[in-house]
Amino acid sequence: MITSAPSPQARRLLAALPTLLAVALLALAGRWFAARWRAVMGDGPAPPVAWTWLALAALLLLLHATSAMVIWRQVLAAIGHRLGWREAIDSFAPSLLARYVPGKVWANAVRVGLARKAGVRLGAGAGAVLWETLVALGSGGLVALAGLGIAGAAHARAAAWLVVGVAGAWVVAALLARQSHGAALLERFGGARPVREPMALAPAIGTSVVGWALFALAHLAVVRAVAPVGLEALPIVAGAVALAWAGGYLAVVMPLGLGVRDGLLLVLLAPLLTAPQALLFVALSRLVQLAVDASVTSAWVVGQVWGS
Repeated sequence: MITSAPSPQARRLLAALPTLLAVALLALAGRWFAARWRAVMGDGPAPPVAWTWLALAALLLLLHATSAMVIWRQVLAAIGHRLGWREAIDSFAPSLLARYVPGKVWANAVRVGLARKAGVRLGAGAGAVLWETLVALGSGGLVALAGLGIAGAAHARAAAWLVVGVAGAWVVAALLARQSHGAALLERFGGARPVREPMALAPAIGTSVVGWALFALAHLAVVRAVAPVGLEALPIVAGAVALAWAGGYLAVVMPLGLGVRDGLLLVLLAPLLTAPQALLFVALSRLVQLAVDASVTSAWVVGQVWGS
């Protein structure tokens, strides 16, 4: 049976489906926030917003996005695939908006597919995503544990369990590397070098710590936009956003941890913010992140057009 190729219109529609789905989910998220806001505030006045602090948060999140791209390049180098800066940007930037689609598969598939065009095997690209995940969750768990511990928060134990879980994953990988079949599997998907030579991932781990510092400072700036807090709030903010990010990331189905991350932030920052301030912080942090992701993607598209 001969099937005809899809028309150009159908191909464009299929290519646009992830973006359309992301927009629909963002609209649903807006409705959820509006309902929560009415329940908390009624028709009362909203807390004032210091927009200068939001501009600073956007700048810090832009630097954080840059650090994430650097980590992607460093993880690929750790498994033996070195990309030039242009190739790394071309495989990373288009994945930012894909994160708003349910499931982690879209954003990761975009990166792996584009890295393949630069000569990275599919298995190696998928393995690089897994190593990157371990680096992010491990360093994030340490930041959450340190921040919540310093702040004396009751949820520091959850951060400790996250660190233990990531350490357990490393132990499993080390045990696999000692077996012939396990080592062959690691070589096929991501390479065994990060297990045999842990220092190969040291640059990525160091950049990840810097990235978490930028992420925490950006969210502290968003907090400062809605509440009169100072640097003394940095430990609890850093711990809260790191643990909430990890919880949202592990909620595989939800785009960018939608709902999960937000709920955790409301709980973790309850000692610091009032209910209206916390809701406004969650909404503004999402909006600033979306603005940064859209700006980076737009700049990449413009660069592609001008470079062609």
